[in-house]
Order: sequence, then structure tokens, then C-alpha cells
Amino acid sequence: MVQPRPERTPPVGLRARLVQGSRAPLRALLLGGANTIRSFKAREISPVDTSGTKVGGNFQILGNLEYTVPLPFNLRAAMFFDVGNVYGPDQSFGTPIDLTKLKYAVGPGIRWNSPFGPIRVDYGLNPNPTGKEKIGNIQFSMGGAF
Repeated sequence: MVQPRPERTPPVGLRARLVQGSRAPLRALLLGGANTIRSFKAREISPVDTSGTKVGGNFQILGNLEYTVPLPFNLRAAMFFDVGNVYGPDQSFGTPIDLTKLKYAVGPGIRWNSPFGPIRVDYGLNPNPTGKEKIGNIQFSMGGAF
């Protein structure tokens, strides 16, 4: 009898979005959180105006790399790397597109395929915190990342 190989999943995602026209708050692009850059709180990465208020952007770049290995009891161990940033709301006002100023997250996670759906817990470490950025964040989510 042939035994199947243990499943090792390298889900890789790269997303880039451009929103033109309206800068309505519901359409503004923000990053951070369990499905984007895990070393930041949800919607924490954003261009700011002159008063320091987060205004969202109209261009984002985001990449996620994750490698998982099976563990007993329907668990999986994960290692991940996230990279990205948000730019705009327009180049005369907001953050210019500068790929040398990306935000990063690297860290471990655990996955459980529960009877209610996938559950993920990750610790995102920020390898290069600047200003008031925290060194890391714990992220908890239900459902898949990709």
C-alpha cells in the first residue's frame, strides 16, 4: 500500500490594486491585520495627512508567502513572510510610491481545521520598526488567508 506524502502547502500571493477617482473612506486602501501584513493591527498601515490622520490610499502593493507542515490532531505549523505598503491618496498630497519603504512581517503560526472552519493564530514580527510602530502583533482569524 502506498502512503501519500505529508501535505506541505506553499501558498503564495501577490496583490496590487489601484483605485482611481473617489477617495471615499469605504474605498480607501489600508493594510495590516491577519490577511495582509501580520505585524500590524488591522488597517494600521495608511498614508496620513498633515494633521497625522490616516486617510487611506489609492494604490497598494502586498505580497504574502506562507509555508505549512502538518502536525498531529489536525494542526499545521506555519512560517510566513508578508511585505507591502499603501500609497496615495494622490502623489501630490500623499505618500509617494517608494518600494524602499515597504512594511514587513515574518513569523510563526498555527492552523487548526476545526469543525467550524479553519482557525489561525499568528505572531507577526516587524523586523524593522520605525517611529511608533510596535515590534509585533498576535493575529487571530477564522477562515482562509488566500
